[in-house]
Amino acid sequence: TFPILVNANPDASSTNTLTIRPAAGVTAAITGSAASNALIKLNGANYVTIDGSNNGTNSRNLTITNNSATSPTVVAVTSVGTTSVTGNTLKNATIINGVTSSSAVVVGDAATLGNAGYFTNITIRNNSLQKAYMGVYSNAVVTGTNGSGLMLDSNELNITGADAIRYVGLYVQGVNGATVRNNTISGFSGTNDEDDKGIWLATGTTNATVSGNKITSLNYTGVNGYGAHGVFVSSGNATANITVVNNFIANLSGDGWSYTSIPTDNTIGIAISGTQGGVNVYNNSINLSGNTLNQTDAMSMGIYLGAGSNADIRNNIIVNNLGLLTTTGYGAAGVYAVTANTQFTNSNYNDYVVNPTGSGNKYIGQIATTGSSTLAAWQTATGQDANSI
Repeated sequence: TFPILVNANPDASSTNTLTIRPAAGVTAAITGSAASNALIKLNGANYVTIDGSNNGTNSRNLTITNNSATSPTVVAVTSVGTTSVTGNTLKNATIINGVTSSSAVVVGDAATLGNAGYFTNITIRNNSLQKAYMGVYSNAVVTGTNGSGLMLDSNELNITGADAIRYVGLYVQGVNGATVRNNTISGFSGTNDEDDKGIWLATGTTNATVSGNKITSLNYTGVNGYGAHGVFVSSGNATANITVVNNFIANLSGDGWSYTSIPTDNTIGIAISGTQGGVNVYNNSINLSGNTLNQTDAMSMGIYLGAGSNADIRNNIIVNNLGLLTTTGYGAAGVYAVTANTQFTNSNYNDYVVNPTGSGNKYIGQIATTGSSTLAAWQTATGQDANSI
């Protein structure tokens, strides 16, 4: 009978733990239907590990599937009331949801899945996440160090076709202290009218690191004005202390939208959106290509700094060769800052290539409405980038 609930155990501790896993040599499946709920729910439980390996390695020998078509979730790690949960792990499993309109894995509140909860030291590692609106949706109440130790590590969200992720790969909200690293994200459905995102650090997220992720082949294929984002940061914190480092982002596309109206309806490698500061963008490789822009004033961007945001941008490779499909659109920019060069707390040692084969503007960078088609012009505009090429 689903959902399977694992409730709080007063004797649970870092030494008194529960592990659920296949027996040695057994390939197992847990399949059922839980409408508007999770198939398996850690309901205020602590120090529980669901390990899909049958041999103590990183092999995936367990598949968990929620076949419901009514707001299903596969695995939920949830707090009851204001009591924090801690020490829970989901690893080495294949997680398949029933529809692409709800999330596969949810970390948050028990009473209403998706609401903000209380948790620390939650690990989601080396899983294949399939057929979901969001692969992992984590939401913490913004208070103190709540959410600290959240680890989204080495997961694969790269199944194409009917079991593809629809909208967001990994979503983090309100967490103070998250690590999102070494995940492989690609092949989202691309047919829905929305801006798909590989990784999204949302409102209230602080002290987070996004590193070593490979985000590719997020391609909006519709004609109503959207584009994909590799990493999207919208913390809303003046001192967010968020570092986006050493990620590989390539083959994102869409037809885009007017950059003066809704700039984030365009294809962007790394987007820093909203009012926020304390964001570092280091050592990333961004490679956008093809000619798909096909809306008035549509602009592709390697890195985007929205109004009210500032960032330290150093030692990135920014290739933006994503141009216009025909003659409709604005063009391509390596970096676009909406308001002024004061949005760059630092900008240097970056490698810029902006040369689409399609028509439209080809700017190393643009600040407000002024584009720079040469490095010298960009250095003058930013007042920085002395060592960029």
